[in-house]
Amino acid sequence: MTLLASLAIAAGLVALYIAGNGQGFSAALFAGAAAAGAVAAAIDLRHQLLPDLGSAVIALTGLAAAAIDGRVIGSLSAGAVAAAILVLAALIVRRQGRGKPLGEGDVLLAGACGLWVTPEQIPIALLLAVAFTVVTGFVSSIGRGKRPTRFAFGPGLVAGFGLAATGMLPWGGAF
Repeated sequence: MTLLASLAIAAGLVALYIAGNGQGFSAALFAGAAAAGAVAAAIDLRHQLLPDLGSAVIALTGLAAAAIDGRVIGSLSAGAVAAAILVLAALIVRRQGRGKPLGEGDVLLAGACGLWVTPEQIPIALLLAVAFTVVTGFVSSIGRGKRPTRFAFGPGLVAGFGLAATGMLPWGGAF
């Protein structure tokens, strides 16, 4: 996935967000978060590295949107829960002797993206993130003649949490 494709996906998420939540300053903040997520996803796909700046922009815009909507405590708890779930999953996999499945950048990004959803939306956001990651990982390996052994999780996190935050899924968005 190129940066242009990532930005196109981000633009689609922004359109869904605006359609589900109306326009306003929160929509502009979501657009900034989606753009930062798209850039971070493209970097992760190419270099297997998530830039902290992307997570910081997503976190700051999420906190600003939460403050506007009076949901700071819920957003902070959702971000903490999302990061904690990834830390727990990584510890479980490491304990089984399967190496280092997630990096610190994945945990930071999950926490930042978690600020955009409610705690109740985290399971579906993570399920979508994993599904997106697996599908794109296998699709990108078609024609290479070998099975992928590592997947970039950043694009999946951005897509899963982005879809959950848009408000267009049956269970609604946080903002």
